[in-house]
Amino acid sequence: MALSDMLKKLRKEKGLTQKELAEKAGLPLRSIINYENEIREPNAKALVALELALGVSGAYLLGLELSLIHISEPTRRT
Repeated sequence: MALSDMLKKLRKEKGLTQKELAEKAGLPLRSIINYENEIREPNAKALVALELALGVSGAYLLGLELSLIHISEPTRRT
């Protein structure tokens, strides 16, 4: 799945508008619109902001991971 599709899917699953995601991620609304419409791809800084706002890894957003990994839930080694 392309980044644009994944971003839109996750945003909708979280019940966020594009404007709300932009505010939560600290990014311009125009950037979110451009990412979802495949006009631009986020740079490293924007990708981290989207990871944190959506609670997933950048690899998952980019379609490099098959399973959803929540970065807000740290794993413990025992």
